[in-house]
Amino acid sequence: MVALVTIAENTNPPTHKIAANIIREDMNRAGFTKIAETMSLTSLLQKGMIEAGKDTNEYMNQFVVYAVSKKGTEWLFENENRLILKNQGSEIESQDKIPDQEYTGSEDIPF
Repeated sequence: MVALVTIAENTNPPTHKIAANIIREDMNRAGFTKIAETMSLTSLLQKGMIEAGKDTNEYMNQFVVYAVSKKGTEWLFENENRLILKNQGSEIESQDKIPDQEYTGSEDIPF
């Protein structure tokens, strides 16, 4: 599921494709190994959850790209309750927890 979410997070609009190295970097940052990335992508391809293709950079080098398929997108929406859709400790959430204090001028201004 991490590979599917990684692809979905990095494609905007959803019809765009993402390079394999970006998926590998994101999964590595999440604590997964290269073999986990390979197995995840292979499994998602076999299940029809993602699509693979090739793209070419400005130096005419080809590289593998992935996109979430219609089936993968449907799975994400059906399972959105399993996904983290809001950053933990967001500024808005934190501001709600700050008690109102009247500034009397004697305290240092907190920056």
